[in-house]
Amino acid sequence: MDEIFKRINRYKISIVLTIVMFSVSFNEIYSQNIPFLTNVIEVSPTSFENVVKGFNKLGYKIALADKQNQVVKTEFKIYPGTICHISINVVVKDSSAHITGEWWSEIAPPDGSKNMMIVGHADSQIDSLFQELRKYAKTLRGTRISYSNTQKNKLF
Repeated sequence: MDEIFKRINRYKISIVLTIVMFSVSFNEIYSQNIPFLTNVIEVSPTSFENVVKGFNKLGYKIALADKQNQVVKTEFKIYPGTICHISINVVVKDSSAHITGEWWSEIAPPDGSKNMMIVGHADSQIDSLFQELRKYAKTLRGTRISYSNTQKNKLF
């Protein structure tokens, strides 16, 4: 009887360890600590075709799709529940999608081409725009998602 309980306990430990490892992997991919004022999300591996399909899934219209330079930019669309208009920009380099975004508000329309960059921020309305970038990033189904808050990564 003791042998049976030992085997059951070993199986329980194996199952628990498997669940913990899966949770850690899932958490690592989708719940990373996002640096303050993040402005670039990188997803890899992915392709130009996946980038275009991801926009179609979320209902974005594509303003520019340059396959030769691996650049995709959406038209501005109103973000639901806000007075903000959002555009998502992606450059694919070495099987990685570098995602940035721009926005403008109906209260303060853009002056020429000076739109605001979307960043992760504590302000709820601005952060909801960043969450839209994250939502798009997840449609690409990459195995690695990383975040940066550097201006050097400004792609447009």
